[in-house]
Amino acid sequence: MKIIMGFFVFIFILSNSSFAKNISSNISILEPDFKMSPTKRYDNGIYYIQFMYTKKSKESALSKTLEVQKELELPMAIQYYNNGYRLYVGVVEGKYIRQTQQLLNNMGYKNTLIKKINIPVKMAVEREFSFKKIGRIKKKSIIIPYNKEGTPFRLLSFEIHSICQSINAEASIASLNDYKDILSDYNTVSYIGIQYRFWLTSGRSITRISDKLVISNADNQSKYPIICII
Repeated sequence: MKIIMGFFVFIFILSNSSFAKNISSNISILEPDFKMSPTKRYDNGIYYIQFMYTKKSKESALSKTLEVQKELELPMAIQYYNNGYRLYVGVVEGKYIRQTQQLLNNMGYKNTLIKKINIPVKMAVEREFSFKKIGRIKKKSIIIPYNKEGTPFRLLSFEIHSICQSINAEASIASLNDYKDILSDYNTVSYIGIQYRFWLTSGRSITRISDKLVISNADNQSKYPIICII
């Protein structure tokens, strides 16, 4: 099987020495069912800072988010909600909340909302993985992140949105129809391993049991591999 990209170091928080530098230009698309808790208190956890809600189109929401990102040089995200979009800076480590809010305030975004990701995360963890192309389904390439040990890379729910997008702008998480095709293909299943449960969305996982696909709810502490499609 072809390794389409070399090993990456996946760092999902900001380091002490790079509060607003060297951040990927990717904007994560959070699933509507991805849960966060609004809070006025923050510690060493990880957070998103909502700076805007818009009823305009997805294209308009992405354009506004990119505009803010160019100024802040920080990771960003958008999330569909109630026929509109929430716009976020994040993820952000707790100790950088005040600085980030001040930067947003300087840009005119004075009413920000802090939202905590409800998972116990050890901060500043570096993990290496590589993307492997394992086959094709209906003219689509099937790509899975693998760790150094050669097994599928397990991710927390908040990480899944940026992983596939880090391949290129056309890559996305496999849809339900994609998983139906992939997990019903004998050669692909034999290569991946039938024992794995994969992320379908940030709140649901999918696996094959006998000849059926089983979808289950998953909480923010769950860790599963993911399949990307291009």
